[in-house]
Amino acid sequence: MAIQFEKWQACGNDFIIAENKIDEIKACDRHFGIGADGVLYVNKSKIVDAEMIVINSDGSEAEMCGNGIRCVAQYVSEKIDKNILNIETKAGIKNISIEKNYEKIKVEMGKAKLLWKNKIEVNNRIYDASYINIGNPHCVLFVEDVEEGEVENYGRQIEHMTNLFPEGTNVEFVTLENDGLRVRVWERGCGRTLACGTGACASAFAANERNLIGNKVFVKLDGGTVEIEIAESIKMTGPAQRVFKGEI
Repeated sequence: MAIQFEKWQACGNDFIIAENKIDEIKACDRHFGIGADGVLYVNKSKIVDAEMIVINSDGSEAEMCGNGIRCVAQYVSEKIDKNILNIETKAGIKNISIEKNYEKIKVEMGKAKLLWKNKIEVNNRIYDASYINIGNPHCVLFVEDVEEGEVENYGRQIEHMTNLFPEGTNVEFVTLENDGLRVRVWERGCGRTLACGTGACASAFAANERNLIGNKVFVKLDGGTVEIEIAESIKMTGPAQRVFKGEI
């Protein structure tokens, strides 16, 4: 039986949205499948508008996905004709408001927690790191020039430093710029991606905690820009876009 799916992207972070089980690894393969950073399952929820399950391209499950939830919110909004939604995730219920179709989707991401702040060493390279949890784990590294290629060279190693990150970690390389933060991402279970919504939130929270930025900041990722507001519950605003529909 054919399974319906939709391909979506948010700041270049791309996803397959489906309501029925598929072979996630095969579907995410960019050469032999649809191609995506992950699969987002949209299920019925007994308590809110919908439930989102996040499966990475390697088949592992993630607690939360900031860019993915904007895609799911727009997807669900079109089905139930609501612009204010509550979506259940493994990291709790997230409130979302859609202010402009596709372009301005605001997500209440919840509280961020600083687990530790220290220097870490990777292949004789010393990084100034903040370890943040915002429903999922992030190691935020502050560097002089984020464009130097450290994402590819060090991201995978840091993800798997289980002595520091028992469940693995997402990794963000961050440079402070005049108009905000420049962030490049290595995602746990995916590798290098063009964007990470929770990573943008973690980066902004870490920079604010170090008094490098104020409470509002634009975070420029490889695939686009999101606005982050640091409050008791961190708010993320950014776009989402359907790419195409299909069946497998």
